[in-house]
Amino acid sequence: MLSASDRAGLTEVRGLFAAAGQPAVDMLVGRHRARFVGPGWWRHLGVGLVAALGMPGWVGKEFWPTADPDVLDGRNLLLRRGALVPSFPMRARVAPSRLDGHPALVVTYPVPAPWQWRQVTDELRPLAPGSLVGLTVSSLPVMPRGLPFRLDREPAATPEPPG
Repeated sequence: MLSASDRAGLTEVRGLFAAAGQPAVDMLVGRHRARFVGPGWWRHLGVGLVAALGMPGWVGKEFWPTADPDVLDGRNLLLRRGALVPSFPMRARVAPSRLDGHPALVVTYPVPAPWQWRQVTDELRPLAPGSLVGLTVSSLPVMPRGLPFRLDREPAATPEPPG
């Protein structure tokens, strides 16, 4: 398992992802605090990269059920002036991973997400109760093996869908 500070190497984090248990959509329902994990260069670079790609202050994700029990809707969460602000929408389901073909919680970014995010999927698997290890994978050749992050469930009520 990742160390308390999540300073594992990329190979180790990818190995944890590959060895993780079976995902289920209910693992994503609720609000999750995010953090970049892996080597120091990535933990620092990830913050700037996500900001440059349109999500400055990214701190987490939240998901809620839809009419389809196999699909969740969600949104990224940004911290602005001390308050959580929703970012563009996401959709999640269990599907084969681009990385190894095994089941993962696959998060996609539909329109109205910016073009660069529509080229990305976040793939998640359970790391420990309430924690998921994720790899952000691009259909472009820039992140073919995925860049790591971790989501930890917050003890809060299920978010309400917008609107």
